[in-house]
Amino acid sequence: MLKKYFALIITTIALFTIGHAQTGSGGIKGKVLDQETGEALPFVNVVVEQKGRIVTGASTDFDGKFFIKPLAAGTYDIKVKFVGYAPLQKSGVIVNSDKITFADMSMKSSAVEMDVYEVVSYKVPLISKDNTSSGSTIGGEDMDKMATRSVAGIAEQVGGVVSADDGNSSLNFRGARSDANYYFIDGIKVRASANSLPQAAIEQVSVTTGGIPAQYGDVTGGVISITTKGAASSYGGSVEYVTSGFRNRETQKVIGLDPYAYNLVEFSAYGPILWKKDSAKKKESPILGFFLSGNFNYVADPRPSHVGYWKAKDGVRDELIDDPLRYNPSGDGTTHNGEFLRMNEIENVRTKPNAQQYNSSIQGKFDINTSKNTNLTIGGNLTYNNNKGVGNNSFYGDGTGSGSLYPKALMNWDNNPRRVSYDSRGFVRFTQRFNDGSSSDENSSVIKNAFYTVQFDYSNSSRRTFNEKHKDDIWRYGYVGEFQSFENKTYRLETDSAFQRQGWIHQTWEDTLVGFTPSDDNVALANYTSRYYDLFGWQGYDGEGNPVFDPTLAADPNDPTRTNKFLSDRTTMQTNGALFNGDSPREILGIWESPADQYNGNARLNQNQYRLSASGSADIGDHNILIGFEYEQRIDRQYNVSPAASPGGTNGLWALGRLYTNSHIEQKDVLNPVIDFIPGFEGAPSYTYPRLNSAPGEYTAQDAQSFFDYNLRKENPDLAPLGADGNDYIDFDNINPDQLSIDYFAADELLNNGNGVVSYFGYDVYGNKTADNPTIDDFFQAEDQFGNKTRPIGAFRPIYIAGYIQDKFAFDDLVFNVGLRVDRYDANQKVLSDPFVFFPTVKAGEDQALELADGAHPENIGEDFVVYVDDINQPTSIQGYRDGSTWYNKEGVEIANPDALATSSGIAPLLVDPERTRSGEINSDAFEDYAPQTNFMPRIAFSFPISDEALFFAHYDILTKRPTTGDRLNPTDYLFLESTNGQSVRNNPNLQAEKTIDYEAGFQQKLTNSSSIKISTFYREFRDQVQVIRVKQAFPREYTTYGNVDFGTVKGLTFAYDLRRTGNISVRGSYSIQFAEGTGSSATTAAALVNAGFDNLKVTSPLNFDQRHTIQAVIDYRYADGKDYNGPIIAGKQILANTGANLTMLTNSGRPFNGQSESTGNAFTTNVGNAFLDGTINGNNVPWSFKVDARIDKDFQIKVGKDKAKSLDMTVYLQILNVLNNQNILNVYRFTADPLDDGYLADARWQGDIAAQNDTQSFQELYRIKNAVGSNFNLPRRFRLGLRVAF
Repeated sequence: MLKKYFALIITTIALFTIGHAQTGSGGIKGKVLDQETGEALPFVNVVVEQKGRIVTGASTDFDGKFFIKPLAAGTYDIKVKFVGYAPLQKSGVIVNSDKITFADMSMKSSAVEMDVYEVVSYKVPLISKDNTSSGSTIGGEDMDKMATRSVAGIAEQVGGVVSADDGNSSLNFRGARSDANYYFIDGIKVRASANSLPQAAIEQVSVTTGGIPAQYGDVTGGVISITTKGAASSYGGSVEYVTSGFRNRETQKVIGLDPYAYNLVEFSAYGPILWKKDSAKKKESPILGFFLSGNFNYVADPRPSHVGYWKAKDGVRDELIDDPLRYNPSGDGTTHNGEFLRMNEIENVRTKPNAQQYNSSIQGKFDINTSKNTNLTIGGNLTYNNNKGVGNNSFYGDGTGSGSLYPKALMNWDNNPRRVSYDSRGFVRFTQRFNDGSSSDENSSVIKNAFYTVQFDYSNSSRRTFNEKHKDDIWRYGYVGEFQSFENKTYRLETDSAFQRQGWIHQTWEDTLVGFTPSDDNVALANYTSRYYDLFGWQGYDGEGNPVFDPTLAADPNDPTRTNKFLSDRTTMQTNGALFNGDSPREILGIWESPADQYNGNARLNQNQYRLSASGSADIGDHNILIGFEYEQRIDRQYNVSPAASPGGTNGLWALGRLYTNSHIEQKDVLNPVIDFIPGFEGAPSYTYPRLNSAPGEYTAQDAQSFFDYNLRKENPDLAPLGADGNDYIDFDNINPDQLSIDYFAADELLNNGNGVVSYFGYDVYGNKTADNPTIDDFFQAEDQFGNKTRPIGAFRPIYIAGYIQDKFAFDDLVFNVGLRVDRYDANQKVLSDPFVFFPTVKAGEDQALELADGAHPENIGEDFVVYVDDINQPTSIQGYRDGSTWYNKEGVEIANPDALATSSGIAPLLVDPERTRSGEINSDAFEDYAPQTNFMPRIAFSFPISDEALFFAHYDILTKRPTTGDRLNPTDYLFLESTNGQSVRNNPNLQAEKTIDYEAGFQQKLTNSSSIKISTFYREFRDQVQVIRVKQAFPREYTTYGNVDFGTVKGLTFAYDLRRTGNISVRGSYSIQFAEGTGSSATTAAALVNAGFDNLKVTSPLNFDQRHTIQAVIDYRYADGKDYNGPIIAGKQILANTGANLTMLTNSGRPFNGQSESTGNAFTTNVGNAFLDGTINGNNVPWSFKVDARIDKDFQIKVGKDKAKSLDMTVYLQILNVLNNQNILNVYRFTADPLDDGYLADARWQGDIAAQNDTQSFQELYRIKNAVGSNFNLPRRFRLGLRVAF
């Protein structure tokens, strides 16, 4: 016996060492009985089919039991056949993800051998015995009839899942943050939503809100698992078209049911490719089959608004582009004509202009039955998105967020960016089953239903965002035209400094005129400068190329010392409205973007994910043991360049090029004057100096000459006839963009002390993908052939490994699911050795520290404690100590505030090398390897049937997930710490896992044969959540980063009601009440408090997504046909046969928000004033909301073919989203609690500023319509008419 069990253990371990579960699979368990006697029937042949294709099979054991697994979630038919009994088929058996479906079969005895199967329909039980997790499962057929198409919309119908109706598809599961969830498609972990997946491809959607099985990890919220359809034994498919209207490409007018021009074409096809044949060449079963689906979607406005969008009328906008400026009526210079717009020049449109979106997706799967007990599945998905202006809906926010496009809506919609993305996923899955239970030997009673599954999957997400006109031609971003400088030398009568000779001494070079020739690359930008030049006397060039202008208009009467100041002094010109190359126009009134403002960004993102997962399973007695593992490698890369300056800014490629050009010839060569007598400078000779070449000879990184200047001269000899090391003056703004390249810059020139124009990882500083994986040493030390630092930053390559063991066992009807998951996360990067000091420090146990302490520290001070002294360079005494983040004074007493240790010149750690004290002197010795984190997560769940009509269930889970915010090492954060904004939030590559402890207990009671209720209570604790923190008294400077400091709790109760179809109606509904409180709603909630110095303030308050009350209901009412029809009959016709209606209703209490004691001008792109809190944090709530979605459909069957032997199934439907057009409020302005008015215009504090505007009425009108933000409301009513044909 011992040998037997030892062999069993070895066999099991050998099997399971290859073993992550086939996520999303389930099984069918049941008994085959004699219908008359109730006795078990052993050795009955059991076959499982899907769409006529044999999937797998088994035989019953001595007790008539069978258990068939793994089966992908979906709908199956079970066929049983046994000598002496009539064959029986149970159709429509639904297998749910990660659950057991119980399906007993009762066979009739028969003395006649029969081939025809008696068919009985499977009825989904009201109470599932395997109810060890909370959530819901929706099949593809049910989805087809629902009022929503999206996966997120399906999830929102599950109790405990909430989402703002804002088109963003962001979900909160039982009070968790939205980044705590994961989607799985066919077992592939998806790093985005799955809403673009063709609905025709979906077999089943399983939403898990609690009791998450051990095979799921890296999640602390909820899981949405999607199973796609597979092959079939016969050919078939479908075509579907959905529309709400059509948009005329020329006029942009929409004709249809609503103004949003939603159009969708979707198809599917399936069938066999290769058959297994018998000896007579007759087809038996498919060996190879396929399923293919795809869609194409166009919508003019993916996020429409109840209040519409205000835009300048087309003719008015054209006039603003052609004539943007006028003399400022209330001051010097110019002002924009857009400041004087009135309401009669503006219109409200229902659809955002230039915000159209194109999406397409294709999904495929091949099923290969490689043998009786093995199966190979190959599948994948490719999604293409091409969006104008709304790559994601956050682009249209309230206008104050970074990257918001809302300020473009009034006048500048034509310059919305283009975002193109490709998402691809592919997988190969192999399954082998052992021991089908048909054997009668002793071993078969110990281990049964063994199988293993191995899956490899790959995902890639690639995204580009850019200016549609210029794409990758980045030097044309912000290009205005050619500026020709006319230069004079200035002189002063004094003594020459080199030879002490008196005369007219050359002082400097000064522009006396800057001529302008506009470019056609950015006409609206060029018109700014052209109009400015017109106003100040510029008339162009004559036939010989000489400038023509009016010197009276060009002169500044207040500054007679500067010749033609309004056409020569660049600072004056830019201040007064002229745009030079790379400049961007300022916002109009600080509210709306100018119609000339170009989209200034070129970004690319590439994310790769490689996963190997496997599982092994076997039934040992009543125990279903599952052991698995998962290995995941991600490789993420990103590159961003901002070619032009932001409005009013001084950065950008053109600005950097202007800065670095001629930088080595700015000084005069005073040792080699040219002595002459110049008319107008009488009485003494003039001393004119050539430009001093401060970097003669071959270029090196130590030269005064910039690398950009060197390459510019080298690659463009026409600009610098004297060569790359010459002293030719280059008129930079007179250069054509074709003569420029980003490759001319050195890396540090582009980074510009942390205020650069590029950010990157996995690409080099020029945007080329890195082939190798550079180290932190490479970032600080690697140089090119000239000695320039190359600053390579490697791709982000985190590694995630998980293993788990799970035992699901049942004693009669009592089901337990006990598991342990172990996750190991390795960020695979460097982290700061000490986040408080960026340089090596002398520890308390070292000689220098002991000498300062007169040989002994306080007893509680460890030898590895960091020592703080009175002076960095000349320490004479110890001020205190630090152990990690715990601080002590010099007596060894723990202190809460390290400010007490700071000297008059700041905090002073005892440094190994006191000569290195600036952030620019940081190198790799400040870093160490990331220490991989290992997390143990026990999961315990059970379900206990109190009776045949009642069930009790409960679970306890520990869940963790890797950090998803600010977790990548960015060495530029530290290198430029002192030269950048101290309030900027810097990444923390050493973040720990976030943790959730989840409890739930519930009860389900059968009310009637077709209805039941379920009551569940849940409690969650959130720990170590990521939040912005301030690293106080860090050296060389304090900084803001992320830390695992947030916590929270959720308490909730859900009532669910389920009425299976009774007569014509079925109902699913739920009511949830929850109290979600914590110290932070997102990873950046505390940023304002931290920057204000209240970094230690940790108060639990309602989270901003705490939806206290949620009522959900799905009501489906439909008529059957034939003898089951019970609807009205007119002229003998069953007029409503196969007609139905589906209503989805959602009622939510309002979400919390912070009150505000003062108005802060929310309509401005940069708020004014101070946003002081009024009352408690999130102490106010927006109003309740109510929404109804509906779908009305009718099914037809059309006979086709010569003899009408074939049929087509046709469905016509009308989908109405937000039937009642309820205008639900999602957000309000904090000061007024109003979604349309922020209170600024009526606030007495701002009346002086308002009165000072050039046109007070225009200002108030433009401000007021900016307040009318569409995103403050839910989505308006939308209509969609659809036709689906299945064949």
